[in-house]
Amino acid sequence: MNSFSLGAHVGGQITTSASRHVQELRDLFNQWKGGEYSTDIREFAFLLRIDGEFHTYTRMWNILGAQTAKARA
Repeated sequence: MNSFSLGAHVGGQITTSASRHVQELRDLFNQWKGGEYSTDIREFAFLLRIDGEFHTYTRMWNILGAQTAKARA
């Protein structure tokens, strides 16, 4: 069975509202009851990067929006 996971890098203090949205998204990922997508893939892991007053990921890494998927063995 495949699974989803969601992590987050936060560049500063996260507001209660943003924290709630991240948790809601994580809860939705945890509710997924789909079948086997592929026997070669065990987990789909996603990472949110949220700009803040200490770290601005869009500027640090020159990224904006969704990034290309990477396979990790």
